[in-house]
Amino acid sequence: MKLLVVATLVVTLSLVSGELLQMLKLLNDSDSFRYLSDEEKIFLVEVVAAAEACKLTPLVNVVGMDAITRLIIHLPGDNEYYGNLYVTDHLSKEERGTCIVDATAPPPPTTPSGGVVVGR
Repeated sequence: MKLLVVATLVVTLSLVSGELLQMLKLLNDSDSFRYLSDEEKIFLVEVVAAAEACKLTPLVNVVGMDAITRLIIHLPGDNEYYGNLYVTDHLSKEERGTCIVDATAPPPPTTPSGGVVVGR
């Protein structure tokens, strides 16, 4: 399962903005992330990647808003509130056409074997 998480991150990180890299590092380092199942971790990364790529609406159309809401409800403490705010804000920006992908971000750091470095 960890290989699937890493593979998902590598594919995601190859197409992402600096803001997404920062968000994924924060997720990886957070206590909230540790309480999620492997499947929930993968799904959360997919949601964040879609939001940062201004593609959250298509993801919602495929998986349904209920699936994202169920994921957010599992986040402990204030993270549920902020997760909901994050998703709502990105969906609103997409709807208004004001969502912007940071295409000027540098590529993610890699290991000598070509793997992407995510957190420490």
